[in-house]
Amino acid sequence: MDEYGYTRYENVITGMEFERLINAGGPTKGQIIRPKDKAHPKSIGFVQCVGSRSLQKGKGYCSSVCCMNMIESTLLLKEHARTSP
Repeated sequence: MDEYGYTRYENVITGMEFERLINAGGPTKGQIIRPKDKAHPKSIGFVQCVGSRSLQKGKGYCSSVCCMNMIESTLLLKEHARTSP
């Protein structure tokens, strides 16, 4: 994940970290805030298919799980944006 800035940029988080962040029982009580400065992000980007179907990385197949997780995260974010003040 380093090639996508996970350890270089403090505001890059994993999908699992995002799910924990958006959860009302999570450390931010469901508030979507940047880890570095606790500010609300102006935009959010998702990176999909990291290494999937890459013969150089030894994964010439698609797990079919990543897309479902991304759709779930996007729907959660959309719902959260609708209900946030």
